[in-house]
Amino acid sequence: MNTSASEDRNVHAQKELEEYLDSENLRFAKISAGSKDFSHCEESVFIYDLDLEKGKRIARSFNQLAIFRVQDDQFEIYHCHQCEVVHVGSFSARFL
Repeated sequence: MNTSASEDRNVHAQKELEEYLDSENLRFAKISAGSKDFSHCEESVFIYDLDLEKGKRIARSFNQLAIFRVQDDQFEIYHCHQCEVVHVGSFSARFL
C-alpha cells in the first residue's frame, strides 16, 4: 500500500490517541467522521461520557483544532482554541 507522509502521520497520531485513551481507561469507539458530501473524511474516536473541557484538553494535546459533541441528539462542533461553537443539528440525521 502506498500512503503519503501525511496519511502515515495521521495513522500514527490515531494510534497514539487510542493508546492514551486506553491508558486513561476512557471508553471510546473508532469512527470515520467527515462532511455530509464525503469531500472530507478521517478516522477519529467517539469518547463516551467525557466532560467537554477534558475533551478540549485532550484534543489540544493531540494538536486538534476542534472536537465534536453530541448531547440529547444535538451535534455541535467546538473549537479547541477559541470560545466558538457551531450548532450542526440532529446527530441521528447524519448517520448513514
